[in-house]
Order: sequence, then C-alpha cells, then structure tokens
Amino acid sequence: MDTERTHVAFGPAGAPLYESSWTGDYIKAYLLSDVGKKREKNEDSCILVAPSNGELLARRGILFAVADGMGGAVAGEYASRLALDLLAVTYYALTDRSVPQALEQAVARANESVFHASESNPVYSGMGTTLSALVILGNHGY
Repeated sequence: MDTERTHVAFGPAGAPLYESSWTGDYIKAYLLSDVGKKREKNEDSCILVAPSNGELLARRGILFAVADGMGGAVAGEYASRLALDLLAVTYYALTDRSVPQALEQAVARANESVFHASESNPVYSGMGTTLSALVILGNHGY
C-alpha cells in the first residue's frame, strides 16, 4: 500500500478522544472514538484507508474498521492497533483475490497475529480485541 499517496486515519493512539473526517468523491466519513466514563484509557482503535491511486481504489475500495481492545485485559490497546494495521496492509496487498476473499484473509491474518503475540510474549499474555471491518467499493459494501 502506497501510504504516501493514500489517506490513512488511524486513531486514537492513546488519547481519550479521537476525531477525524475525510471527504472523497462520493462519500464523507467521520471517525470518532471516546474512552467513555468507565475506563481511564482508550483501548479502541479505528482506521480509514482511502487509496488515492485510482486503480487501487477501483479494485479495493475504501476500508473502514474498528477494533475494540479488551477493556481491563493486558495490552488491549496494542491488540487493537496491531489487528487494524495488519488488516489494512494485508487487505490492500491481496490484489489477486476478490474483495470478500481478501477481507476474510486479512481478518484471519490479523487474528492469527494477535493470538501469536499473546502466546509468544508474556507481556501480551491474554490480550485480545474485537474487529469489525467494512469495505465500500462503488455502490457495494462488504
């Protein structure tokens, strides 16, 4: 993924509140994450990837995703960021697969990576996250 020519919003990076917006040719998107009143730190992560490369945009679309780090568990914020980073990189690299296949494989890779990090490093033992993703490609959502 050519990140120099791609709009990437990735938050909240430790902040209790994260806001970002982006406007494309046919969609206006907002990302908002708030720690809420129960927790002290925000373990959620969100990402928006909008390729400026016309061919990549036409083949892969715009990726939106949110990962909710397991509150109160070890390294939830790390798990959520790791999952979204791997999701985006893997999804945009799998250009030889259909959108649903690439998205499914990207989610599986993110899951495997979080699990492996949790199993192989005592600092991350027990960490976890949820992950929800949406790709908008033309008039279709996946």
